[in-house]
Amino acid sequence: MLVLYLLLLVGSLSLGFEAMMLGMGGKIVLLYRKRPLFVLGMSVLLGFSIVVLSLSVGVLLDLEALHICVLAFVFTVLLGKVVERIRPHIVREFKLVPEKISDRKIKQMLKQRGIRT
Repeated sequence: MLVLYLLLLVGSLSLGFEAMMLGMGGKIVLLYRKRPLFVLGMSVLLGFSIVVLSLSVGVLLDLEALHICVLAFVFTVLLGKVVERIRPHIVREFKLVPEKISDRKIKQMLKQRGIRT
């Protein structure tokens, strides 16, 4: 059982990042470019909360190790839904909306790359 606890704690970062990916979708790349420490911190916090929740529910219900691992994935999906709910606030706060590019700027970029329009 100790090995299970260690594996879940070590995998908590990946579980948290997976929850962020489920909730944020493609915006996670933009957010990581602007605030990498925020993404890593949120991933650690989400992952640690996933692990703690799954272990505490498993201990309270006296579940086996396999069921605790399944609970970890269930809580990953649930916390991904929570991140999806707060996604508009994150997008607004970190200004993840791409800026509009004018037609002139697009033509200039294409001309620099050697593509004729």
